[in-house]
Amino acid sequence: MKRTVAAILLFALLTSFALDSIHYKVNKTAPRVDVNTVSVDEADAYYTLLKNAEYFSDSGVGYSNTMPDVIRAFGNIFARENALELFYKLEAEGNNAGKLYALCGLYYLDYDYYRNLMEVYANNKGTVNICSGCVVMEETMSEVIKMRGAVRLKNNKDTVDAWSRRTLSFDYNMDFYGGSIPAHLMEYWQENKGN
Repeated sequence: MKRTVAAILLFALLTSFALDSIHYKVNKTAPRVDVNTVSVDEADAYYTLLKNAEYFSDSGVGYSNTMPDVIRAFGNIFARENALELFYKLEAEGNNAGKLYALCGLYYLDYDYYRNLMEVYANNKGTVNICSGCVVMEETMSEVIKMRGAVRLKNNKDTVDAWSRRTLSFDYNMDFYGGSIPAHLMEYWQENKGN
């Protein structure tokens, strides 16, 4: 009797793991956690700022090239122990600018999931404000995600500088599909986080 119960429990456990694995393989654009169970403190100003971001920027803004608060918020979230879960949640809950910040985090923390999302976002006709220097422009998500002729990094360990040296290209466009925008944001944040 004890062996039967143990065998049934073992079978149920193995079946559960197998079904979870199959679900992920079938639905590759579903996060690996239930975002509804990820807890965010209501007073978490960094998460809230990214979730409701007015624009997306991957570098300094204004004449003085100041680090925007949204990039500081991104860095704060990225440095946390539960960053992956928070970026999953942000991708699900954020406005379009917030989703772009989530994608930058997912690029480094769950690259396979990020790559699968690129196909979804490449067809997104929603709009997002992009801040470049002193200028804020409204663009479609699909234009920001996938641009013809943009940098194509090998993976999330490659850099725009390395790509430029390999291709001898020094005048280029960046997008999410090729990874150059997340790489540029991460490089900017790491170089300026102490400022």
